[in-house]
Amino acid sequence: MGDLWLNFNSNKPYSKYYRELDLINGILISRFTQNGVTYTREVFASHPDKALIIRLTANKPNAINFDVTINRPEKFTTSTSNNRLMMQGILDNGRGGNGMKYKTYVTPLLTDGSLRATTNSLQIKNASAVTLVITAKTNYRQHYPDFINNNFENDLESITRKATAKTYSALKQTHVNDFSSFMKRIDFQLGNTHNNIPTDELANKNFETKNEQALYPLYFQFGRYLLLSSSRAGGLPANLQGIWANKIQTPWNGDYHTDINVQMNYWPAEVANLSESHLPLMDLIASLSQPGKKTASIQYNMKGWALHPITNVWGYTSPGESASWGMHIGGGAWLMQHLWEHYAFTRDQTFLSKAYPQLKEACLFI
Repeated sequence: MGDLWLNFNSNKPYSKYYRELDLINGILISRFTQNGVTYTREVFASHPDKALIIRLTANKPNAINFDVTINRPEKFTTSTSNNRLMMQGILDNGRGGNGMKYKTYVTPLLTDGSLRATTNSLQIKNASAVTLVITAKTNYRQHYPDFINNNFENDLESITRKATAKTYSALKQTHVNDFSSFMKRIDFQLGNTHNNIPTDELANKNFETKNEQALYPLYFQFGRYLLLSSSRAGGLPANLQGIWANKIQTPWNGDYHTDINVQMNYWPAEVANLSESHLPLMDLIASLSQPGKKTASIQYNMKGWALHPITNVWGYTSPGESASWGMHIGGGAWLMQHLWEHYAFTRDQTFLSKAYPQLKEACLFI
């Protein structure tokens, strides 16, 4: 989406730097001491409130001073209005015209201190605690063949209004209740081991001993954390780089490869008790079956629907990119295993009735 910059205008030395990621509650904490003040930052992405939350506090009053800007490498304008930061733009469509539109807000919530808006930045002075609420929307919707949501700006306004009306404690509690309800479904421990040293030290120790049993449950829960964080019901599924891709042109286009990559993302979904995180993949498969029928008919003069190694959220099902690997026709059939796996674990017959046409048409093509 872009880069959010917090400039504290200080190069003074710091000490006691500390970071932690709470996998169960989905909260990142960092802490350090600078110029006699201990600063703490908490960050989480709230699925219920559809917002990214950054909380900055200090152990001394009126000690927080920083500027906020937001940008990206291309296709953006940044402005301020009503004491909030806005970035928006239109991407290319790949054919020389305009493509997807996007818009994002950064809204600061202060308990004290002052807030001043410039042309393209926000300046916060003498605050004791600051909450930054980041909300964003695009005009994409997963609806083949009409992918345009013309109401996305109104949707963004509604999301932003609701999130910024809440206190930080309310936002945090809502997020923790939601996130931990999934993560706490599994408690995994080997022997009597406990994870009580930094993860980098634990990994290095395991490299030497080959038997640090505290590492394996931690790594298992980290995998669940990543899947839950990148694949929630109603959204898009986890892709090659995940939702954290930090490039404009990501390797392999940041899309979905059906010759193992997207399947591998979802192997843990049912067995690790994150069945709901499997649903975005089901929605993507459903959206691909219609264009896949055209590909089966045009490319092979066959019935049913077909899918090749490369696909994306725009309904791409044709062969590509290289003939050496881009021609295999098994993508659709392989993905059908995920539909059946979801049914095998849930016994959800309503889901099966919706999935049955996709299963049948994939079999017809094969």
